[in-house]
Amino acid sequence: MAEDSSLTSPSQPSMALNESSADTPAEPEEAHHQASLELGGDTSGSPQDAGDSSKLEAADSSLKAGGGNTPDNNLAVVSAPAPAELSETLEDTTTTTSPPPPLEQDDKDNSTNPPTPALLIAAANTNNLEIITKCLNAVPVDAVDNNTGRTALFVAASHGNTNALQMLLEHKANPNATDKTGDTPLHAAAYAGHLQVCKALLDAGANVNAVGEYRNRPLHLAATANNVDVVVALLANNAAVDATNCYGNNPRALTTDPEVSAAIQKVATNDTPEMRTLVASERVELVAKRKDAAKQEKAQEAAKTAQLQATLDEEQARRDAEDAEEARIEEEERLRVEAELAAIRAEEEAKRLAEEEEMRRLEEEAAAASKKKKKKG
Repeated sequence: MAEDSSLTSPSQPSMALNESSADTPAEPEEAHHQASLELGGDTSGSPQDAGDSSKLEAADSSLKAGGGNTPDNNLAVVSAPAPAELSETLEDTTTTTSPPPPLEQDDKDNSTNPPTPALLIAAANTNNLEIITKCLNAVPVDAVDNNTGRTALFVAASHGNTNALQMLLEHKANPNATDKTGDTPLHAAAYAGHLQVCKALLDAGANVNAVGEYRNRPLHLAATANNVDVVVALLANNAAVDATNCYGNNPRALTTDPEVSAAIQKVATNDTPEMRTLVASERVELVAKRKDAAKQEKAQEAAKTAQLQATLDEEQARRDAEDAEEARIEEEERLRVEAELAAIRAEEEAKRLAEEEEMRRLEEEAAAASKKKKKKG
């Protein structure tokens, strides 16, 4: 990916890797080990083939460009590119990782796999409540993946697996447990746009202003991904609108969505509980209006479709009637012609019979005259 000049200005060193550890992002070596939210990418330190080497080189390039988003970490939100460039930057620096490795288990019987932290996390990844229940009887609910430092709750949150998340929370999973980058489950859910997951985490005590990788907070990530409903939910739960990440960017600087920008600006201009409540209620009303408009539009489309179908049915009925009338006329004409032909044949037959009868009569008269003449002679 070409280096974005807006990310590497002289006044802002790339990634600020040499600053104090409290305010700086993770070292490049650590970034190479960060697993993706998809739970299953290669997180080993040494590449196994040329493809892995390409991933590491892409990670170094992204870090040097200030992107902070390695191929194995979809959560990293970085120095604020210009709003017009943000979507392209995210698209270039975010890649799809390989799916999680399959569990060594029978498709119909999961009892062959002993409960382990890895199995618990894999079950959270696939929303498998049966396996989660089995594991929770023997595995700590906050057991972490050794490579990523992520808990089962983190994985369930990142994938939007609400059922798995609720079960883990019921078993007292820590909603503020961080992975090796410092991100929490709320960071993951906010970036992925999983609104119901975010609400569940907040209800369970998740820190709405938790500082994660590159000092991004959940609101930074939700704004970067233009997840307006998540942004409004975070604002309603007192997310800080002026907090900056390690590049000095507040959430509003990272969004390209005008609705996200407007919501954050309203709170930034008048940060009161009433304003935050107003922003949330306005969003609810707007969503309701859009749903009603969508329903009306759907109803109108259905009415148009029904009207069109009625017109087509009427036209088909008319054509069927015309075809039936043409068939009736053709049948009448056929019968008339047959009747005329039958009459002609009958007339000819009667004429033939009359001629034959006349011929016999003449022959009989001639025979009688001949016989009479012979008698006289």
